[in-house]
Amino acid sequence: MTGLLRKLRGLSGGTHVIIAFIPVLLLALLGVPLAKVNFLTFEAAAVLAAVWGFAFSILWWDALDEASQEAHKFAWFWGGSVGLVVAGLVLMAIPAVRPLGDAIQHVSVSLPGWRPGPAGFLVGVLFTVLLLLGSYSVVWVGWWAATRKPR
Repeated sequence: MTGLLRKLRGLSGGTHVIIAFIPVLLLALLGVPLAKVNFLTFEAAAVLAAVWGFAFSILWWDALDEASQEAHKFAWFWGGSVGLVVAGLVLMAIPAVRPLGDAIQHVSVSLPGWRPGPAGFLVGVLFTVLLLLGSYSVVWVGWWAATRKPR
């Protein structure tokens, strides 16, 4: 087991990220058929995908140098905070802006194999995660642009 762990630690950070997302992609592609077979099977696959992703995220973090770790921590704190605030503002605006609520309802109803209630929750969670990741990415790029030394 230690030989395998040593080989996994020797991979590049990008490889760890790709390996971490393989089960998530499989779950996205096969999730609806799994949920139709047995919802407990779908939940077990989701938990396994989360554990797999967490393990490879730790390996990815260990592969980063200190400057990269600081950039990611800074970007996640500030970018994620801004994304969460925007998600909260959109959530508060849904009752006031009728087309926004209608768009969310349309997306949640059009998901195959999902009931409108859980699908609406899923749309909200995915929207929030996308805002968090998007604002994180903007701040991360800004960090590297600000700290990069000209040649």
